[in-house]
Amino acid sequence: METAIVGLVGVALGAIITAGITYLLAVRREATETRNWRRDHCLEAYSELMGLVNTIVTAAGECY
Repeated sequence: METAIVGLVGVALGAIITAGITYLLAVRREATETRNWRRDHCLEAYSELMGLVNTIVTAAGECY
């Protein structure tokens, strides 16, 4: 009987550890995806800004 209880506790502990690790990995993956999304959008906005600056500088140069 005692061996069965020890086995049950071991299985329960293993399940808890596995669930915890899975949760932490999911949280980490979500944080990485959020950072990548933000980085991509910042890069896109920066590229658009540089294009607009180039257009303004070109137009100013033509007017000068």
